[in-house]
Amino acid sequence: MTVGFHQAMREATAKHEAEELFSGQQRDVIAKEAFRRMRNDLAPYGVEVERVLLRDISPPETLKRAIEAKQQAEHLGALSEWRDFAAHASSIPSRRNRAASSLF
Repeated sequence: MTVGFHQAMREATAKHEAEELFSGQQRDVIAKEAFRRMRNDLAPYGVEVERVLLRDISPPETLKRAIEAKQQAEHLGALSEWRDFAAHASSIPSRRNRAASSLF
């Protein structure tokens, strides 16, 4: 039965991004998919699955570091975009400055 459980979990989790799995965003959806699969696979053996609860999904350390690096890169990218926008906005003369420069 362990093989059936592992197969059901692999199939249920393969459809989702790693971040969704470990952040809990899709935990209920994954549990429902695993439940359906396990219920169907185990029914012929007389095993009735009542529910599947996913309480804690712990990624390997390498995956944790990769997710953190991606989030940091996205944050730095957004910060860089904001800085570029701010620099561009500050280089555009205001109405007051344009009016004053037209006097000279």
